[in-house]
Amino acid sequence: MTHHFDPADLLPEDLTGFVDLTGIVDGDALLWDSGSGLFVPGAPGGGGGGSLSDADTADVNTNESTTSTTFTDLATAGPAVTVTIGASGLALVTVVAFMLNTSSVGQCRMAFEVSGATTRAVDLNDAAIQRGTATATTEKQTLLLGLAAGATTFTAKYATAGTSSSASFNLRRIIVLAL
Repeated sequence: MTHHFDPADLLPEDLTGFVDLTGIVDGDALLWDSGSGLFVPGAPGGGGGGSLSDADTADVNTNESTTSTTFTDLATAGPAVTVTIGASGLALVTVVAFMLNTSSVGQCRMAFEVSGATTRAVDLNDAAIQRGTATATTEKQTLLLGLAAGATTFTAKYATAGTSSSASFNLRRIIVLAL
């Protein structure tokens, strides 16, 4: 399932609870919702014009697992989105999933790889990580700098860590805002 997000569709009354961080990224409008942890560049009421060049989100709602300790696809790959990176070379990437590990010392790890105008391998520093056997919805946002302008695909990848552990992922989502 793919949803296209357009900040121009937001109304000022939709922004209750948002913090104005205008000027943090090249002086453009940037809001942060402390409830969801979502950054919204270029939203109305953010003071400044914003510079959102493209945005997209995709979901995979299949519960699948892996025992791989290196990042890999699950049986149902993705989710993945393709956005057009603008001249700024900036993108804000969010990965989120409901995670469960079979080991009390294990980890579930969800990150992303980049292909297209820019190629970038999965980086553990960009991973949403859930530790232990407690189920949790876990997310991670990463601001990428220096991307090449053009069509760029962001694809979620998965791994586990820990001895004899299996990591399960459900309600998987990737959100990419090209700034």
